[in-house]
Amino acid sequence: MKLLFCVLSAVVLPAQAFVVSPFSLASRGRRAVESTQLNALKAATAKTGNRVWKSAIKVTEIAPGAVIPVNVGGLNVLIIADEDGTISACANSCPHLNTPLEQATIEEGKIICGLHQTAFNLETGEVVGKWCPSPPVVGPVTGLLKPPRPLKTFPVRQVGDDLQVLVRNQARPSYEQKYWKGLLDAQGKDDGTYY
Repeated sequence: MKLLFCVLSAVVLPAQAFVVSPFSLASRGRRAVESTQLNALKAATAKTGNRVWKSAIKVTEIAPGAVIPVNVGGLNVLIIADEDGTISACANSCPHLNTPLEQATIEEGKIICGLHQTAFNLETGEVVGKWCPSPPVVGPVTGLLKPPRPLKTFPVRQVGDDLQVLVRNQARPSYEQKYWKGLLDAQGKDDGTYY
């Protein structure tokens, strides 16, 4: 009897898999539409990169020519007001050796690293001029360690009295995932604590 059941199962069940009913087509069509909508949503999310607007400072806190370091969404960001009052935001980290840019100077739409004297366009972050021209001899030599790279810039907007910066949601945790896992698999944060 068991042998007959096994033979029938092997013949009948696969045949049922090919039976098409209007209900199965409708559910397949619905699943296809849902899948297409889900793929479109995923594509839209990928394009925006999960970025959100976060308040950084009040408009009244910045004057032309100012460079203000702030923490926005766990990221160290500089809010910069050009001489004409145009507001920009960039990473508070020089792409050369990741040194802070808080002591940078602002000139004609550029931010100039106080340590290496590399100038970056405030809008695009691209290097303007020479890469690591200072200090003499040492700067150009250390500039050979890393090729010229742009400075990370962020879109800025004003909402009421707030200046907001568009940053990636959960940027700090994803950045910290690259940290070393040590004793007992404790994963370190960049502030010295652990998850």
